[in-house]
Amino acid sequence: MNRQNHHSRWVVTINLLLGTFSSQSAFAWDSPKAAVEEFVKFDLQGGRLSSEQWSTYIDQYVYAPKEYDEPGWDIATIVTTYRIGKPACENNLCRVKVKYTLLPTKSMHDTSIARHEHGGTETLEFRVRNTAGNWKIEPRGEHPRISIETYHKSRN
Repeated sequence: MNRQNHHSRWVVTINLLLGTFSSQSAFAWDSPKAAVEEFVKFDLQGGRLSSEQWSTYIDQYVYAPKEYDEPGWDIATIVTTYRIGKPACENNLCRVKVKYTLLPTKSMHDTSIARHEHGGTETLEFRVRNTAGNWKIEPRGEHPRISIETYHKSRN
C-alpha cells in the first residue's frame, strides 16, 4: 500500500469516528433537568402519538433497552402550560417533578383525549439516570401529554 492510500484510509476512519461521536453527543443531555425539558417538549409536540418517532424516543430520551415497548396510545392528556421543578439527586439517579396545567374537557366530545372535566393540574415525577455522562428518563408507561397547539394541529 502506498503512503497516499494509507493516509486517505486514516482520514476516512477519523472522519467516521468523529461523526459517530458527534452524533452520539448531540443527544446527550448534560443535566437531568435538560433531559426532562427535552422529553417534555418532544411529548407535548406529539412525539409518542405514532410509531414514526419511536426510534427517536428510545435513542434520545429513554433509559431502556432497545427492545423496550409501550402500548399504542389511543388517548392523550391535553396540557396548556407546564413547569419543571428542580432535580433532587442521589448518585446517578435524580427525580424531577413536572407540574402540568390541564385543559378543561367538560364540553369536549373527543374520545382520544383523557377526561379532565374541570382542567386542574397534575404533577408527574420523572426518574432520570446518568449513564456515561448522558441523562435519560426511565419510562413511566403513562399515556402521552400533548400541548393544546398540537391537539389543534391534529384536528386540522
